[in-house]
Amino acid sequence: MKKIFLIIVSVLLSSGLSYAQEDSVVSSAKSQLTEFIPDTGEHAFYVGLGGSYIGLYNDITLEDFTATSKTIQLGYQYGDYIALEGRYSSNFGDVAYNGGSVGTDTDNYGTDVSNMALYLKPSFPLGNVMLYGLVGYGSVEFSDILGGARVESGFQWGLGVGYIIGDTYTIFVDYSSLYSGTGFNGLAVGSDQSVSLYTVGISYRF
Repeated sequence: MKKIFLIIVSVLLSSGLSYAQEDSVVSSAKSQLTEFIPDTGEHAFYVGLGGSYIGLYNDITLEDFTATSKTIQLGYQYGDYIALEGRYSSNFGDVAYNGGSVGTDTDNYGTDVSNMALYLKPSFPLGNVMLYGLVGYGSVEFSDILGGARVESGFQWGLGVGYIIGDTYTIFVDYSSLYSGTGFNGLAVGSDQSVSLYTVGISYRF
């Protein structure tokens, strides 16, 4: 009987030692993997509101149309390094016209300007600071310039920086290039023109 008991104890001890060794190996492997695989963080939706400055610039004649605007953002943050974000911007004040070398300035040009876009947003967090880019497709429209609405759609990009407050809020500043090309939907066809947007805002993560 004692021999049988000793055999059973011996088997249990050897099994326990084997499991402990396996658990140690698994724990060691997990520890090594976490050194190479970063924490992806939590997935979350976010909304934001910002004040912006938008402008259409003619590089040849130095004409420009500028306005203050509001920007609304809605996004989904997938981990710490990538997000999908939609934005809509539109002027809330008058559009000012600077005639450059060809026209007369006016602070109340009869047009409205808006932009709607969808961006892929890669980001790189550094503590509470987040550097990010914007790459996507959008459409910018001036409701009435020289007798008609003018719209350009295509590739848009941007760069920005955010400051994260707790787990909920982010204050951000960014620049977006909404259009760059020759002419703008038939406006000043022979001139290089660009549309830029500068934004300061705050987003809420939930």
